[in-house]
Amino acid sequence: DVTLVGTCHSNRVKYLQALRGLGVHIWGWGSWQTSQVASMYHGKSLTQSQLLKVYAQSKIIVNVDRNPASPIPTNLRCFEAAQVGGFILTDYKPTLKQVFKIGQEIDCFTTPAYLRRKVEFYLNHPQSRRRLAQNMFARVKKDHTYTTRLKKLFRELSVP
Repeated sequence: DVTLVGTCHSNRVKYLQALRGLGVHIWGWGSWQTSQVASMYHGKSLTQSQLLKVYAQSKIIVNVDRNPASPIPTNLRCFEAAQVGGFILTDYKPTLKQVFKIGQEIDCFTTPAYLRRKVEFYLNHPQSRRRLAQNMFARVKKDHTYTTRLKKLFRELSVP
């Protein structure tokens, strides 16, 4: 039902502890096997095609950035999830609104308890989850392809 793919670190463990009993599956690297959420761990790294399959089969993909203070709005996980129609809950950053419409294309959380409430809500409201996933897919397809992003970059750099 709920998936996180990534490296083990304390910030992620803190959030995932709040999701005990909600069917969380973790794939990734690092010390997940010896962490406080070891029972949720399902294996090491995935190939790109395996990753996309896991995302497509998950009801909710959780994204917890390793560096919550980073000014970068989000990581590739959001775009990877969107390309297979996945629904993602990501940790909130003020810059996220530069990339996605919060509450319309993506949803986010600020605390472990808030993450749990959001996961419970979206597990019980599949239509809301699907609507946001569809909106995010459309947004990524429209504004976040490599071609679109490179054109924007060249315009900003004034390169013909």
